[in-house]
Amino acid sequence: MAAGRAHGARVVAYWFPPDPAGSLRRNAARTGRARVPDAGVRATSKRMRRPTTGDGFDAVLRVRFDGRGGFLVETVETAETEDAKDAEDAVDAVNKNR
Repeated sequence: MAAGRAHGARVVAYWFPPDPAGSLRRNAARTGRARVPDAGVRATSKRMRRPTTGDGFDAVLRVRFDGRGGFLVETVETAETEDAKDAEDAVDAVNKNR
C-alpha cells in the first residue's frame, strides 16, 4: 500500500467472496495431489474475511460471477477521499462493458 501511495496511486481491494459449495465442487473434480481434503477447503473458507477501508484501502469492491462468463463488480465501501469517486467510476465502467 505504501509503495502505491508513494507513487500517487489509489489502493483498491477487489474482494472475491468465498463460495464454499463451488470450491468443494471444483475440488471434487481434481485428482491426486491437486485435490485438497474437504476439511481444508471448509476451514480456509471460514477464515476468509472481507477487507475494509480500515485495513488501509481507499475502496473495497466485491467481484462475483455474473453467470454468463463475466463478472459483476460493486462497491462495498469507500474511504472519504477524492479517490473514492474514481473507484465508483471504475465500477460503473466495468459493469457497463459486460
